[in-house]
Amino acid sequence: MYSPEVEEFRRAASEDVGHLLREALRVANERFLALMAERGHERVAMRHLPVFGAVDREGTRITVVASRTEISRQAVGQLVHELEALGYLTLTPDPTDGRAQVVRLTERGVSFCTEGVEAARVLQAELTERIGDEATLDALRASLRRLIGATD
Repeated sequence: MYSPEVEEFRRAASEDVGHLLREALRVANERFLALMAERGHERVAMRHLPVFGAVDREGTRITVVASRTEISRQAVGQLVHELEALGYLTLTPDPTDGRAQVVRLTERGVSFCTEGVEAARVLQAELTERIGDEATLDALRASLRRLIGATD
C-alpha cells in the first residue's frame, strides 16, 4: 500500500485536466485505429498518422514533412520508409535536387485518407452518443478551443 501522500497525489493526478485530456485522446485514437483496421488498414499505427496530413498532392520533401509534423527528419525518414513498405507512400528523388527525396501518397495512401474521413465521422457520432448530445459535444469543442488559444 502506498503512503497517504502518494495516494492523495494519485487521486489528484487522475482528476487533473491534462491527464483527462490525454486519456480522452488515447481512447479516441485507439477507436480511430480500430475503425481503420476494419477498413483494411490494420498495420497503420498512431505514429504514422501525422505523415499523411503533411504530404501534398504533388509530393513533399521529407524535410518539409518533418517541419510540418514537428518530428525530426530522421524519425520522419523512418516513418516514410515504414509507410512505403506498407504501400501507402512512394519515395523518389527530387528532380530539382538529387540529394533530396519527395514523398507522395500512393493510391492506397489516398484511399487511407478518404476512409479516414469516414472513420472520423463514425468516431464523432460515437463520441456524441457517449457524451450525451451534439450540444454537449459542441460545448466541449468550444471549451477546448479556448484552452488551446490560452496556451498558444
